[in-house]
Amino acid sequence: MVESVALEEAYSNTDTQANYTYTVTASPEGITPVTFTGEIGLTLTDDGWQVSRME
Repeated sequence: MVESVALEEAYSNTDTQANYTYTVTASPEGITPVTFTGEIGLTLTDDGWQVSRME
C-alpha cells in the first residue's frame, strides 16, 4: 500500500522539459514501510507529457 507520494520541482525546467525529485513511502499491509527517493524527467511531446528518465 502506498502511504505517501511527494514531488518537488528539481532543476532546468523549460516549457518542454520538467525534472522532479520524488519520495514514495509504501509497504504491504502489516509490514514496516520503506521510503524510496529519486528523480524523474518528463518531456512534452505531441501526445502529452512522457517520462524521459527515471533514476
